[in-house]
Amino acid sequence: MAALLTVLLQSSAVLAVSSEDSGQTSKPYRQWIEQMKSAPRGPFQHIRWFCNDGTILPPNASACDGHGGGAQHGEWNEQVKTLRADGYRVANILSNIDLAGLLADPQYPEILAQIALEQFLIAIDDGWILRQARFYRGALQEEGERRGARRLLFKLAEDTQWLQRRYLQLRLSARFIAHGPETDQVTRIRQVSSDLARRDPGFQVLRNKIHVRPDVSDADAVDDYARNRADAALISEYESLAASIRSVYQPAALSDHLQRLAQSLTASGDLAERLLQAQQDFAATRDARERFVLSADLLRLLRDQVITPNQPDRRIALVDTSLKLEAEHFAAGAQLRERLESLSRREIADLLLHGTAAIYGAGLISERQRTSLTSELQVLQQQTISLAQYRTALDLLARVPNWATASLEFYYGAAVRRFSEIEPLSLLFIQDQLRGSALFFFAQALDLLQRDADRLGGVRSELYGEPVSGLRALNPGLASGPLRFALDTADLGELDREGIYVLRETVAELPPVAGIITAGEGNPLSHVQLLARNLGIPNVAVAEQQIDALRRHADKHIMLAVSPGGSVVIGPATGPADPAGPSVNKADIRIVPDLKKLDLKEQSFIRLRDLGSEDSGRTVGPKAAKLGELKRHYPDAVTDGLAIPFGAFRALLDQPFEASGESVFDWMVRQYRRLDALPEGSPQRQVETEQFRRSLEQWILQARPAGDFRQRLRSAMQEAFGPDGSYGVFVRSDTNVED
Repeated sequence: MAALLTVLLQSSAVLAVSSEDSGQTSKPYRQWIEQMKSAPRGPFQHIRWFCNDGTILPPNASACDGHGGGAQHGEWNEQVKTLRADGYRVANILSNIDLAGLLADPQYPEILAQIALEQFLIAIDDGWILRQARFYRGALQEEGERRGARRLLFKLAEDTQWLQRRYLQLRLSARFIAHGPETDQVTRIRQVSSDLARRDPGFQVLRNKIHVRPDVSDADAVDDYARNRADAALISEYESLAASIRSVYQPAALSDHLQRLAQSLTASGDLAERLLQAQQDFAATRDARERFVLSADLLRLLRDQVITPNQPDRRIALVDTSLKLEAEHFAAGAQLRERLESLSRREIADLLLHGTAAIYGAGLISERQRTSLTSELQVLQQQTISLAQYRTALDLLARVPNWATASLEFYYGAAVRRFSEIEPLSLLFIQDQLRGSALFFFAQALDLLQRDADRLGGVRSELYGEPVSGLRALNPGLASGPLRFALDTADLGELDREGIYVLRETVAELPPVAGIITAGEGNPLSHVQLLARNLGIPNVAVAEQQIDALRRHADKHIMLAVSPGGSVVIGPATGPADPAGPSVNKADIRIVPDLKKLDLKEQSFIRLRDLGSEDSGRTVGPKAAKLGELKRHYPDAVTDGLAIPFGAFRALLDQPFEASGESVFDWMVRQYRRLDALPEGSPQRQVETEQFRRSLEQWILQARPAGDFRQRLRSAMQEAFGPDGSYGVFVRSDTNVED
């Protein structure tokens, strides 16, 4: 029951989904996007010179002479200008990007996310709104785009704090924003393609593509074009051009890349030596497990050492290498997945240990999370462990996909939601990053161990008769009702009390329902979670991969059964075909506190910094204890607070009840026993229960803490927060009792 007083050092922020975020905008933006995909000029209306003094001129030779120079590229059409003015950063042009203006914009992290998201759409949707504009000569200058991308990434990498705090975002920006250096061979490819187009006008379309947005697929396109030529000399030149394109855009062998990187970092001492050793190790083996381990450990090293070089170009080189390593790790994991079933538990745990390092190296989890996972995985590697230890370790490991999803959501969620209004394919972004990451192997190996633990513990999870993983019991209980989906928080106000709901998260405003299926981990400290426990409402956390399977049964009557031991069964409801669904009896759920752990002697106010998770149920409730745990790990990010311990509330109940002479506590115990002896459901029991409730309510309204409670609280608050009047106070309780 401990209440928590928190000083408010800054204004509160409330995360909400507005009506504009909950679905397609009423503006014709999606229609415009589809039009741009098929328009010959895509998002552009003209080619113009954009001079450095702000002048925009027609595409004449040397047009920006006398204007400080400039860049030539496409000019946005009116639709793009409207979209960008409304916050949709489409048709980004990096060749003359205003870095100072971008970084001064308070929304620049989301703008950077939108730039990467657009490149994702271009990659998966055949050019997206640049589909035809790739062949529009002069729309983009590829060398200028790469130069602008390098300027952007190098500027971000200059800021050491930004680089460390937003490593994941910088890494994905480097993945999606092409920024390779201009080499003699790249320049030669453009020159040759221009010469061929001059001599063979039919090649002009491909020439434009090579100049505007080149990639390795251009080589096949050049070969296909050459097959239909009659001039043998031209055919030979086309074949040579295709070979040059392949040599430039196909990645070099990892060991060669590591060697060149190490040579460029000779001033970085130990880091260069470790990279050279890694190069030799990779060159010496083709074994999948060895390459899996090598790539994982090197991914971790590069994240830890990314700020070692002082130059931003060297830091970006480490980030680029990290991306190559993740691809190697993914490929090695794909080979290992084929033999997972033949490995022992300890061998799989060892692979998960290295997989954790890779996931950390990819920026998807924090160092603290990696440390916690490493500790649990070391337990799994012991010669002998109990089933309880096994399940505890796996429960923590099962949080990794949600941690990784939360990391991506933090950096890209706002951009994805905004872009999804104009392009639904945007919703694939986070899922695509997870499935192509080191997490993919980790999730499959973990699933194997979870099924093993369920088998050993007699726990089974079934979805319509099929054994599945990805269902985790939160609250036991039994319910039936129509399966509903309320994945959008805008839908939470109109829930059917008889429904079983699939929710993105459990929130305080959720009314009582028959059952809850939470997409993700859920929040065990939320009000609805407490309600579910007290009322026996079954609650299950479901992995994302099971959401689609559940959707096939939307609006049908289902049964949700969750045992206290953790077994979960979701299937068709049994019983009479009643439109309201068959009736079921709720499981007899009781919360049994650990009274031996409870410490009621502690009555002093406790500073938040002095609390930890071990204090939950001992001196304070779970919310205060967990917040104290966060304060320990993130002292600067969690504000100061004071907790009123259980003992202070118990002392309040030691006061005499009216003129009876007995304490309030003894009076309450006697009343509960008396009511319990009356026939259940009888009119007498109902009347006397209401009389008891009113008497207790009146006492609570008039109760005052005894002695110097107020003076001690005032002194404690002054010590924790400062002089009276210099702060605001937020009062939080573990239940509604203290309120």
